[in-house]
Amino acid sequence: IPMEKQVLSALEPQSVFHFFEEISRIPRESGSTRAVSDWTVRFAQDRGYQVTVTPQGGEFKLDLKK
Repeated sequence: IPMEKQVLSALEPQSVFHFFEEISRIPRESGSTRAVSDWTVRFAQDRGYQVTVTPQGGEFKLDLKK
């Protein structure tokens, strides 16, 4: 996802709003959470977490273990 201008960069804590903007850029239709789920899995794996994704009632359950 290309980084566009960050409009929330002056807000604190910056790390939270950085990720909020990054997630907000992910295109998604109502009820379609797969792209956000995929982003979350990559985010956790990049930080050393073992991730298990389980489909659960039309949603995805993420189990994180370090």
